[in-house]
Amino acid sequence: MIVSPAELLAGQWRLLTDDRSSLQRYLTDPDFRVGLDSVAKTLGHDPAPALRRHAFLLLQPDCMARQMANCCLELVEAEGFAPVHSLRLRLRVDMVQRLWNASSSGWTPDSNVIAELICTGGESVLVVLADTTAELREPASVRLSRFKGPAQPEFRSRHSLRSLLGAAGPLVVLIHTSDEPLDLIRESAIFAGGPAQELFAAMLPGTEAATCRERVLAEVAHLQRDTEAHDLDPDAALTRLVLSAASCTTTARVREAALRVQSALLNAHEGNEPLRWSEFAEDLGLIGVDPTTWDPVVVGSKFLQISACGANEDPRVPTAQIE
Repeated sequence: MIVSPAELLAGQWRLLTDDRSSLQRYLTDPDFRVGLDSVAKTLGHDPAPALRRHAFLLLQPDCMARQMANCCLELVEAEGFAPVHSLRLRLRVDMVQRLWNASSSGWTPDSNVIAELICTGGESVLVVLADTTAELREPASVRLSRFKGPAQPEFRSRHSLRSLLGAAGPLVVLIHTSDEPLDLIRESAIFAGGPAQELFAAMLPGTEAATCRERVLAEVAHLQRDTEAHDLDPDAALTRLVLSAASCTTTARVREAALRVQSALLNAHEGNEPLRWSEFAEDLGLIGVDPTTWDPVVVGSKFLQISACGANEDPRVPTAQIE
């Protein structure tokens, strides 16, 4: 039996979200409609139990560069989540924008650029997790999101997943989780690039758990090995950029750009003025530094203005990695 949006709204929405307005908003979202069709074709007329039992965990490019993906899976397993499926993918800018289109209006254009550079800076792995708790007291996605913790380190418990992984925040936060079952439906279509039956089929009973786990761990470990390691330390990256700029003396134009880079970094580090990304990136290009590489990106993540209201510390401000 195919599950229509009307039937979901009428009969099952309380099992998938605490906010009816979210469902009303999603019903006009093309990704949600594609995901819902995949749910209906895979999970049938009663998808809520499977959707409540499972969660999505996205191991982002910054997690791979930080070499923390394997550790992340160990930590979520210790919390009672079992990996049952994985999907290796590379996010595009349009995918990033669709994932966080409802929350990015509070960001500055510069922070949007940095978030997109982080999320598209390499390959990611989406892991489907099953909550192995005997008695499910809340949806797996809700429990995992709470364990994940917020983007800003000052608002996290030291026992949160992001704290344990050493995520610098508020933009470099290594992982993303879908907040509730309703989000699994919408985000599945974005991650899969269309119909997502493969993701929901992994939620069906009857798969060999040990085999699934070994396959997921092997895929994550393989990508982590293939990813060049980076410390993702914004202060260390700033020092490296200052030294690079100081060595650029080939022409007058390059020297001028190098001086502007050093001045911008010094002012940002001392809190005098946030980085202006477009100007900073242009000057980096003039001195031969690719602004899309990790050193400039992590420096930008700390020293530019994130919130459009000017308060980078605001815990309500989401980014492509905050929620």
